[in-house]
Amino acid sequence: HLRKWGEPEGRVDEAVRRGRLYLEAGADCVYPIFLNEPVELTRFVTEVGGPVNTVFLPGGMSLKEMADCGVARVTYGSALARANGAWLADAARKIAAGESPY
Repeated sequence: HLRKWGEPEGRVDEAVRRGRLYLEAGADCVYPIFLNEPVELTRFVTEVGGPVNTVFLPGGMSLKEMADCGVARVTYGSALARANGAWLADAARKIAAGESPY
């Protein structure tokens, strides 16, 4: 899903196949990167047979919706670091201007 491998209709099948292989190899959790459509994610969680991680995307599913799909873990990726960096840059500009950063 990250690289949009293969035809769209076969991507979940391939993701499930690969996810099962990861679990068989000893992975604690499977992360189908950018598989975030509710019906497909629910199917993946059901068919892979192990804990599944997904990414929280702005404008995407809510945490409740992800939980309803059966997701075991949610990743925020670099979004929190980018938000923090933006806040720090703004605070630095305020400090440089002699203002409170808060």
